[in-house]
Amino acid sequence: MSSTVLRKAYERWQSGVRTPGRMPDNGSIAPAEEIELGALLGIPLGAVEDYAALASRIELVMQNEVQRALVVAAAARRGGASTVAVGLASTLAATGRSPILLVDGNLRDPILHRKFQVPREPGLADLARGAVKAADIVHPTAVPNLNFVAVGSETKVPQAFYQQPPFREILDAWAREYSYVIIDSAPFTGVADPINLAQAATGVLLVVEAGRTVREVAAETTEELRRAGIRVLGAVLNRRRFYIPDWIYRRV
Repeated sequence: MSSTVLRKAYERWQSGVRTPGRMPDNGSIAPAEEIELGALLGIPLGAVEDYAALASRIELVMQNEVQRALVVAAAARRGGASTVAVGLASTLAATGRSPILLVDGNLRDPILHRKFQVPREPGLADLARGAVKAADIVHPTAVPNLNFVAVGSETKVPQAFYQQPPFREILDAWAREYSYVIIDSAPFTGVADPINLAQAATGVLLVVEAGRTVREVAAETTEELRRAGIRVLGAVLNRRRFYIPDWIYRRV
């Protein structure tokens, strides 16, 4: 995968996005497709190369996996995991030919439904309760091959949600249907649900905020995940600041 491929895909999205208010050919309204891609996903063009490199590494690490369900979570609050999850999912979708599913799995502070301009509910929580069918909660997006599922209605006991059989069955079904299932999670900050979610998935991508997340916290989180039998696929240094020009930084 090359950054040139992704950059061309990005430009193709921008030129092909529908004008707001226009009805799709099937007569239904697809809100995500009516919003300019950059604003929708929050991915500046300058970050395209970084996401392309990240997606390439993930594909290399997971190439032999039968099911590819990946949790993206921060080591601390406000680490930027949601941005990384969206960027990774959209990159995998744009540069491949297989469908990708992005799921908002943050039961405590979900934000992706607002980014994609779709209702919070019905969603994952409602599907697990048997209140809706899977087809009722999957939203197409402006990115080719990328679908999105919102978190759904409020969960009263989030720490137990991901241990329940209905969720495990849903995740197994999605992992068979999609090339990748990317799940945005609450941060690993002393609550049980992110750990339980990670144990149900293939692996975890840990997000660390540059200049804010204490190194010891990141190291302790990684060790805690490994003790719980969770596969840590790698870490992303998010919100990195370039104090020297980018082209020089890459040669340091």
